[in-house]
Amino acid sequence: MIRIWKSAFWGYILWPLSILYRAGWILRNQLYRWGILSSIRLDTKVIGVGNVTVGGTGKTPCVERMSHLLRERGCRIVVLSRGFRRKRRGSVVVSDGEKINVNYRQAGDEPMLLAKSLSGIPVIVGKNRAKTGRLAVKNWKIDVLLLDDAFQNKQLKKDLDLVVMDSTNLWGNGRLLPAGPLREPLKGLKRADAILLSRVNEQRVSEKDARRIQELSGAKIFSAIHKPVHFVSIQDKKKYELDTLRNKKGIAFAGIGNPDSFQKTLRSVGMVLIDFLVFRDHHGYQPADLKKIIQRAESQKAEVLVTTEKDHVRLPPYWNPPIPAYVLKIAFEIQKGFQELNQLLDSVLTPQKEGGI
Repeated sequence: MIRIWKSAFWGYILWPLSILYRAGWILRNQLYRWGILSSIRLDTKVIGVGNVTVGGTGKTPCVERMSHLLRERGCRIVVLSRGFRRKRRGSVVVSDGEKINVNYRQAGDEPMLLAKSLSGIPVIVGKNRAKTGRLAVKNWKIDVLLLDDAFQNKQLKKDLDLVVMDSTNLWGNGRLLPAGPLREPLKGLKRADAILLSRVNEQRVSEKDARRIQELSGAKIFSAIHKPVHFVSIQDKKKYELDTLRNKKGIAFAGIGNPDSFQKTLRSVGMVLIDFLVFRDHHGYQPADLKKIIQRAESQKAEVLVTTEKDHVRLPPYWNPPIPAYVLKIAFEIQKGFQELNQLLDSVLTPQKEGGI
């Protein structure tokens, strides 16, 4: 879709559908104003992490980082996610904090990644956040519900709305779906309590764009990077330093929202990227895909294969490629405004702490 959004021709063709999309967005908001649709308040703090565009802004790594910040404060957390493109309907407890109960096809790749990364934190998926929120409150003693991909979701009243915006592609062509990447008009940013600009190390946000974000939202603005941490071997599951792949000729593959960023990161750690295979976001890898990857690696005499964490959860567990294969671990590192973000979290949590948490 990204290529289509860069095309003026397709922009004109899809523009009428964007008008219908906008009409639906306006109607939905009006239904909430009229009280036909309603938001519920749960007996716990609710923090949402989301975005205004489709694609890889970095909200899932942000959820992981927020989980660690909240746990450092002694908060008991449950993560709620939608579970995009999962095969199982209804509410599903992906992890109870101790064990994972389903596979990625039943959970969705992003919730599965969170479940694997967040030991001790339950993860639940379900389209109806009010229902999954009640399920969480009923089954666990919790202080905070952390909602992944929740900026447009109004089923739960939130105490804090965090919006992640990709500095390399803030709002694309500025059009609504399907003519562009926007999930809602940019004026929706006024609901945000804080804006997290991701990947600022890859592209600096201009003063003009920063000013526009500030004018649209009136929110606190922070910045973050996607920092490479280490590699994990697919074969032996061990961690390896970033220098392990320095000067190694390798092939990478990914089915994510922002594959260009992944390529840049691999080059930044010294890997010699001789080929890059791009699959659709959330792509479920089939035997034919894996065969294609191996054939490409062998024909180009690649020394290593590399993929992302999100892709790794979609690979079959039996896959054992004949050359060393690695997963790159990425951390969402907040740089500008880290202290202020902590103060913002404290301001949200303090009233509940006074109540005896």
